[in-house]
Amino acid sequence: MNRAIITLLFVSINPLLLSQVLTQTIRGKVVDSQTEAPLTGSVVIIRNSDPILGARTDADGNFMIETVPVGRQTVEASYIGYLSNSLENIFITSNRETYLYIKLEESVTSLKEVIITHKLKKDQPINANATVSARTFSIEETERYSGSIGDPARMASNFAGIATICDQRNDIVIRGNSPLGVLWRLDGIDIPNPNHFSSFGASGGPISILNNNLLTNSDFFTGAFPAEYGNALSGVFDLKMRSGNNIKYEFVTQVGMNGFELGAEGPIVYNKSSFLLNYRYSTLAIVDAMGFKVGIDAIPFFQDASFKISSNNTKLGQFSLIGIGGYSYVNDFDSERDTSDLRNGKGEDFTFGSGMGTLGLIHKLLINNKINIENILSLSYTISHISEDTFSTLFPEPSAYYRQKSDERGINYSSTARYKPDPHNVFQAGINLKMLNFQFTDSIKSGNEFMVNLNQKGNYNLLKSFIQWQHKFTDNLLVYSGLHFIFFTFNNAFSAEPRAGLKWDFNSSHSLSFGFGLHSQLVPRMFYIVEDESTPGEYDPLNQKLGFSKSMHTVAGYNWLISSNLRLKLETYYQYLYQIPVKEGNPAYSILNFGDSYFDQLPIIDSLVNEGTGKNYGIELTLEKFLDKGYYALLTGSLYESKYRGFDGIERNSAFNGNFILNTLAGKEFKIGKYNFLSLDLKVTYAGSLRYVPYDIEQVAPDYYMQVFDWSRAYQKRRNDYFRLNGRFGYKLIMKKFSMELAVDFMNITNHRDIFTEYFNSTTGVVKYSYQFPFLPIGFLRFQF
Repeated sequence: MNRAIITLLFVSINPLLLSQVLTQTIRGKVVDSQTEAPLTGSVVIIRNSDPILGARTDADGNFMIETVPVGRQTVEASYIGYLSNSLENIFITSNRETYLYIKLEESVTSLKEVIITHKLKKDQPINANATVSARTFSIEETERYSGSIGDPARMASNFAGIATICDQRNDIVIRGNSPLGVLWRLDGIDIPNPNHFSSFGASGGPISILNNNLLTNSDFFTGAFPAEYGNALSGVFDLKMRSGNNIKYEFVTQVGMNGFELGAEGPIVYNKSSFLLNYRYSTLAIVDAMGFKVGIDAIPFFQDASFKISSNNTKLGQFSLIGIGGYSYVNDFDSERDTSDLRNGKGEDFTFGSGMGTLGLIHKLLINNKINIENILSLSYTISHISEDTFSTLFPEPSAYYRQKSDERGINYSSTARYKPDPHNVFQAGINLKMLNFQFTDSIKSGNEFMVNLNQKGNYNLLKSFIQWQHKFTDNLLVYSGLHFIFFTFNNAFSAEPRAGLKWDFNSSHSLSFGFGLHSQLVPRMFYIVEDESTPGEYDPLNQKLGFSKSMHTVAGYNWLISSNLRLKLETYYQYLYQIPVKEGNPAYSILNFGDSYFDQLPIIDSLVNEGTGKNYGIELTLEKFLDKGYYALLTGSLYESKYRGFDGIERNSAFNGNFILNTLAGKEFKIGKYNFLSLDLKVTYAGSLRYVPYDIEQVAPDYYMQVFDWSRAYQKRRNDYFRLNGRFGYKLIMKKFSMELAVDFMNITNHRDIFTEYFNSTTGVVKYSYQFPFLPIGFLRFQF
């Protein structure tokens, strides 16, 4: 019966599709890649359209191309005296307009009357000052790559040199560095960790707060990044949020692992301003509220929202207001289970929660075609909390046992100016002041009283500034130099960081590149206020003098564009880390190993000193077949070493020294009929796993055992190698007024068992392991109209 109904629907829908030609409008803007000045009179065409579809930009650089056929299209833009640019394989649907913001690069060697064509370089980052270890990624890639499930961090794990901690979280290890070294930026604003269920000071979490329905093409850096980025040791996500449609209203509804969501966009004042809004709520929480059993006791609750309000460019400049925020918590209560099953007659009620938010007002002013200024005023907030109550069969009422709360509020102002006196030179300078207010509390029950381990609140400021210069000798040879300065008012620590780069396209298909940079980062800020009560009522600060951790990056790369859709890239790098916080009381300890497990809250370590070092070095290969004629392929491989020295000066492997990573991805898109599309994707990952500190189990009392860690053998051995085979099936149905997309990610198809974490029972001395995701299908359904 069901099969007959489906057949009937298919038969009835397809004649309707065949009887009409579905088209859509492409709108956009063409600007100078450096100053973002509009390029009036640029020519924009749809490649291979017959008859030719195209338009010229108006005085503000805007263009509109109507009646563009639905499906994959390539848009080409050109302007006299500039290098042409192409945006390839853009997916056009009938129910939503496509808006393109196209940047063209001015030629330094050609006559102003000539339009210059050049071989396409699809791998190039948006940031023109990045010469190495950077690439742009499309939001479509966050869904296309199997296992990415719409998450930029999980998507980035497919790139060379990137490893993951575990399936359950999206923390990434870049070239052997701790996940703590990653910086997140959104529309020029440094934002707190944008992940649900995240611990304070970490950079990842199980579910991303970022919504890929609102993002546009963005950059990802893995080393030697430009001087405009600071307070990061390993990498940067420089994300961009798109503007809403300022002509017509459009809507989206979606359900999947990242939640049930509703979105809308449209004009506030027709053709002058727009809004973009999206809200998500935990899918499992909705299912549980409806009375359906989901198979787990601890239901994860989360919700988040993102928005952007934008105006067109006026005499006063262009204004936009962006916001992103989310809150999540999970309750794991033994008191709500059968208490007869309690181990040793004892139980605990545990709650973990976290949240973040950022609100930013952005003003861009184009003084003339050579100078632009951007000012940003933003507010930020981040919080995490843990509570644990205990009870027993003798005392069944839960009572408070442990409490921890960390929150931080910030006001941030930044101003950036860019000056392009001629096609050869671009100068940029900026300043950023962040004023932070914090409160950190930590207490635990001791006997019949609560013992306060930490109860601090206060203020501190972080000042950052930079200057950078790019000089192009020719269209094929450029050099870059910059200087970043950062100052922490809490203890007057500072760092001056030179950056430099070179890129030489020595012919149309081959290029060499080089990058150098000194980078520094604060430890998670709650570390600075750890105190010890030396005498009653008097406290000594234990970490107040901690300075910046520093890392010197050197990168060399070779890029071969084998054809317009196939490239080979090799990079080799060396990173020397110094002034790393270590601990005299534990000579093998180093903060470089932070983030090596699934943690709810970062442990706060006292008595740290900046006397540790480390080094990371390796070679990376990328062979990429860009999406063309319906299929793509990506092969990335890395061989690397990651070492550190603790307080004792002995060189050891870091916890993240997995030694090798190999990723292979491929996918094919099939066109079924005129307006239906089927996609199949496959991904294979084989990588060295995390290292660990071995231990012995000793019985110290009846029914009480302890783990005694052997730090003399710290991180000598790895856990079993990590292997994953993931697949993805997707189907798009495009109608005149709406489109539907259905997809299923098949995680761990071979059901390979990789250790997730271990649990030690202090009563029995038994260690049990839990494992990462077994075979797990994750569905996704989206309607756009």
